[in-house]
Amino acid sequence: MRKAGEISALKKSYLDKKKQQSSGKTVPNSSYYRLYERTTTKPKELSKITRNKVNNGLNDLPNELIFKVFKYLDVKSLLSCASVCKRWQEIADDNSFWKVFYTKYVFMNAKKFAENAVKEPASPLEAEKKYWKKRFFTKSKQMRDKSFLGLSKINPYTGVTDKMQKHFEKLGAKFQLCFSTKGGQTFNFIEKERQIYLTSTMLQWHSLKTWPDLKKIMKVQIFSLTPFVHGEVKNLIKNGPRQRSLVFEEKLNEKLFDAENKFVANDQIDVYTTNSGVLVSVWKDTLDVAFICASLHHDLLLKKCLMSTSDTIYLERHTVKPGVLDKLYGLHRYWFHLQLTLGEKDYWDLRIHSDECDNNTDSSMISFMKTNNVSSAFDATGLSWKTDLFHGNLKNVSFLTITAVDINSDVMWSSASPVKHEFSSNAVVNFDQDSDKGLRMVYNDNIGHIELFFIGSGRGYCLECLTVALNLKIVNSWFGMRH
Repeated sequence: MRKAGEISALKKSYLDKKKQQSSGKTVPNSSYYRLYERTTTKPKELSKITRNKVNNGLNDLPNELIFKVFKYLDVKSLLSCASVCKRWQEIADDNSFWKVFYTKYVFMNAKKFAENAVKEPASPLEAEKKYWKKRFFTKSKQMRDKSFLGLSKINPYTGVTDKMQKHFEKLGAKFQLCFSTKGGQTFNFIEKERQIYLTSTMLQWHSLKTWPDLKKIMKVQIFSLTPFVHGEVKNLIKNGPRQRSLVFEEKLNEKLFDAENKFVANDQIDVYTTNSGVLVSVWKDTLDVAFICASLHHDLLLKKCLMSTSDTIYLERHTVKPGVLDKLYGLHRYWFHLQLTLGEKDYWDLRIHSDECDNNTDSSMISFMKTNNVSSAFDATGLSWKTDLFHGNLKNVSFLTITAVDINSDVMWSSASPVKHEFSSNAVVNFDQDSDKGLRMVYNDNIGHIELFFIGSGRGYCLECLTVALNLKIVNSWFGMRH
């Protein structure tokens, strides 16, 4: 053991030699220097061959031992091991593993499996590679889909699936946002905030991770990550493997994030919106993402989570049912459900019927006048948002959710998109409400146009006029008419 004084002398001698070397002077071969250099030299790095032997110890085991290790893994861990290398994949795909999982999760217990095996003769395909793995995932998905789709019912008031809050809690689905850039890169983010309403689910994403350059984004997608393996008590295993289902997709315009295309702005953030209603919020005067917000309409949303694939959105084919429609306009007993939402609560919704219909050259128009539906929330708050470090409200913006249902109870128009609140103080005076303050909201897409006009009063805002115009080409295509 060297004393502290001796170590100091060695260090001083070493530093003196380094200093002399840098000045070009000859340095004597001091024993102090050699001794200190030996005590301070870093150990040599392992050669590549030696390093591989150390790191690949598990891979040096014979297949039989790796097989025994894999027997202790659950479904998710076994799938992870299968993605390590081809050798592990071949071992992890062995039928014996997946027959055990099939017994445990599909039939719930070995006794029931044995009874069922007597009734069903063994398949000649059992010896086929991955047979039980394929059968396990196919049957697990069928059980899950039957369980949820069999219990889901349509709400007669809204026209879409009822009790979505309960379904999502039981299903355990998460929503993933994916950006694809021109260079082929993908950036994935898991939802941070979720609010479920009558006819839509609002999602927000924010992260301290690196966001992509918005100018290079070509496509935005939203996936549901849905568990599909049942446990012994017939509940989905939420920490097990998940199905990645595409529920939303949109290609972005290259000029979307130009300054002149801002949707709204305040002192903290600038907000842009895509054609399908995804809000992209960036910090003031930059293109650094603050948060992303989207609202998913509940029409077919549960089926999309369960039945879409990773690259194809589930859709249902519409069957034209002529003969029960009004021969003049094709809109007999046509009705809408409208909902205006903010970040934390439902604050306005309305169901309306088509009592009046005017036929124009380009659209079918329905007008509704002076309903008694009142909301006091338009002035009070705004769309609430949150990041990892900040939070706030985006005033004068809300999400308008539209559901149009025909006489056959089929949803022909569904949309959940942001709308701006346009206030005016020179509106026509409404003597019934004793106010001259007006509020206008407008929404347009390729299917139709909706305009809402509210009159302010001491109790809040009352809907004064609502106009809905539908594209005649869409109406004719839907009902099989030639108006």
